[in-house]
Amino acid sequence: MKEKRETLFFEVKPHVWRLEEEGQSFAVKRYKDSKGAGKVRKLHNQLQAVGFPYIAPLTDKGTDHLIIQPWLSGTRPVDYASITDRRASLRSLNALHATREVIDWNSVTYLPRFNLHRKWVRRLERFRQQEELIAGHIGTSAFSDICLYAEEALLRLEGVSEKEEVPTILHGDVVHHNLLAADDGTVYLIDFDLAAVGSASAEIALWLHRVLPHMAYDGEQLFRELPRLQELSEEALIMLQYPNEVMREWLYFAGLPDPGRHRIRNHLVQFTKQGLHAWPGLCRFSDSQLQRKQDRT
Repeated sequence: MKEKRETLFFEVKPHVWRLEEEGQSFAVKRYKDSKGAGKVRKLHNQLQAVGFPYIAPLTDKGTDHLIIQPWLSGTRPVDYASITDRRASLRSLNALHATREVIDWNSVTYLPRFNLHRKWVRRLERFRQQEELIAGHIGTSAFSDICLYAEEALLRLEGVSEKEEVPTILHGDVVHHNLLAADDGTVYLIDFDLAAVGSASAEIALWLHRVLPHMAYDGEQLFRELPRLQELSEEALIMLQYPNEVMREWLYFAGLPDPGRHRIRNHLVQFTKQGLHAWPGLCRFSDSQLQRKQDRT
């Protein structure tokens, strides 16, 4: 008689588990409602139907609230400090955006429309509301500089005039642990909870915001190693001037209890100093790329 193997659950993070059953491993994610799970399920089904290779397939084990996929063994979060991982992660994102050639994402009704400008306006408002807390750690001058950079970038984004890109699917959250690198160099995309329809250039700009701190904000080097970036829209180049990561990290800090703040405070202060030191140079680089783009047209 065949012995029945025990089913084991290991919590990875809140609402996410690793399931081991009958010699196989699965990733299990529980959503607060069926709408969230349904969105991810529909998205995966559409991508699998066109043979998109950079996602894990869904299983039929899920329910209205649960998404279950094979566990991607032998993978790790991408390291944005690695040129190999930068190239591979950009390749996967480009491939995701290129699915607009075979899927009319603009007609999809279950995905929201991506409005980064509105999101960033709201982020600046929330950042200002935390002035007393944040300025207490980095000083009033640094706080004011961050706000000024954000204001100027938003103002320039309002005035940009360019040809509209064909809308496509956006992953929506390109943090390193949502892009998993396999031993063969393939980078898989996971956690499509924030997926939306919008401009591919906008998502690449968000990817750049994640990458540049790992390269001392050296835009010249990054654009040399990844020629694809020369094709970025004017809007995306201006987006580089918005201090998104510094503001996002401080807002995360503001939402933590005191012990959590204590653990990351010194790192975050240093991260902010490095960013502000590099920001004038990054803005000059962005402007130079904008000028080259305009000269070519």
